[in-house]
Amino acid sequence: MAREKSYCQELQKSGRWVYIWRCVGQYANISVFDVADNEALHQLLWDLPLFPYMT
Repeated sequence: MAREKSYCQELQKSGRWVYIWRCVGQYANISVFDVADNEALHQLLWDLPLFPYMT
């Protein structure tokens, strides 16, 4: 979870993770990303440490 937090903060500081809203009562969020293309978004998401556990 610490790696996930660090990676997310890096994305937010770089401007690639523009907005994040937490879903009340869930370990979930709604996010807006600013990336060049679908491949960049795909790579960003796959690099999330907790991605293998997401549904």
